[in-house]
Amino acid sequence: MSAQFRGIVSGEQQVIKGTWSQGERSATLTLTPVEEAAANESASTTSSRPQHPEKPYPYRTEEVTFKSDAGGVTLAGTLSMPDEEGPHPAVVLLQGSGENGRDYAYRGHKFFLVLADHLTRHGIAVLRYDLRGVDESEGRLSGASLEDLARDAASALRFLKERPSTEAGSVGLIGHSMGGMIAPWIHGQFEETAFLGLLAP
Repeated sequence: MSAQFRGIVSGEQQVIKGTWSQGERSATLTLTPVEEAAANESASTTSSRPQHPEKPYPYRTEEVTFKSDAGGVTLAGTLSMPDEEGPHPAVVLLQGSGENGRDYAYRGHKFFLVLADHLTRHGIAVLRYDLRGVDESEGRLSGASLEDLARDAASALRFLKERPSTEAGSVGLIGHSMGGMIAPWIHGQFEETAFLGLLAP
């Protein structure tokens, strides 16, 4: 992450005062201890995720697989389709770096499950898939280049474009972090998209 925190421990105040920096940006930061009971209470509060959709969904979901142009690995994912007759506009969701599955879960929050649910309820087909080497997808994430991941995503785009239930000319990408960083590259180098949604690229 090219990030660091440098601080000074204050024994009297029981804090660490310092500076967090990442790249060219920096901010002052004070670390303060909390009681264990308060920490546990906070953890139990965040475990409730009312935004997660619950079955039965008002749309169809299908477990799918497709081949990547990068090494021929088979990638697995979930395709959400509106119940209304298509063809529909469609989007592929791209995760950030790390060993991420199709729901892009972090600390109990299934980011891409929530996003896919919202988009599908609004008439957009959504494909979210496990990164190579994660969960049900073949291959290895360790050692994979950004080009490998970009070509995986380009293969996902082509997979959606070839389905009769989707509008081939209305298929795009929404990427977060690393996914948002490589999305324009995918569009310019590997597979054209109808639109790009870049979240904190």
